[in-house]
Amino acid sequence: DDLDAILADAILGTTFFREASSANFGRFDNALVSMFSLAAGMGWFTTLPAANEDGSLNFGVIFFVVSFVVIVNWTLLQISVAVLLDKFITARTDQEAEGQKKRLEELTSRSTIHNTLDPLLDGISRDYIDNADLSNRLHKLYEVLDADDSRGLTSSEFRVGIKKLNFTPRIHISEEDFAIITRNGELLDEEGHLGFLEFEHVMRSQIKLFVQRQLSNTLTAGACSGVEVSQLSMLKTLLRENEILHNNQDKLENRQ
Repeated sequence: DDLDAILADAILGTTFFREASSANFGRFDNALVSMFSLAAGMGWFTTLPAANEDGSLNFGVIFFVVSFVVIVNWTLLQISVAVLLDKFITARTDQEAEGQKKRLEELTSRSTIHNTLDPLLDGISRDYIDNADLSNRLHKLYEVLDADDSRGLTSSEFRVGIKKLNFTPRIHISEEDFAIITRNGELLDEEGHLGFLEFEHVMRSQIKLFVQRQLSNTLTAGACSGVEVSQLSMLKTLLRENEILHNNQDKLENRQ
């Protein structure tokens, strides 16, 4: 590198020009300072002329100085500057990418609608194979939550049973949460119990909403290609239209 070249030329200068220029090369420390001065562009050595007394060129001095300038200032220094510039650009790019990543995470975090049942919904939505398998899984879950085998879940049974499920952190369901997912008690019977059919309806609705939220979060995060974004947008639209048709069908059935 630059320092090695300066040290090497300081040794050469002390060896060959000690007598010709004692002020610059009489000692190694003087030679080292002289070479640093030349590297800094402070000019030719005043005590080491480029011409002999008869006017002819001193090729030894010229070769020594010119080779030093070419090697250090024109070659090694340029390489060092290029390396430093490359590291600076890389660091700046990484910093900007990290900042953009943090902004994206903050945007995603703000746009994400959390649901206390999300850990459970995530597991079910990933694991079930088809409609029959989903019904079977929901039936088994209902049996686990129905601790007294009464075929009816109270708010307390539902909340305590959900909390006992093997999730980290534990899922905590409040009275307000239970009221929301049961449509303020509309899905409960006269005794305030949630039957299996109503439970399955609740869970299927929650799974559908969960999938829609995940699609929205994926689209918001912008982590997909253009084709994937189009496909996810179409899927989200189809799910939404299916939900609207289902709600309209329920309204017609209620009128009848």
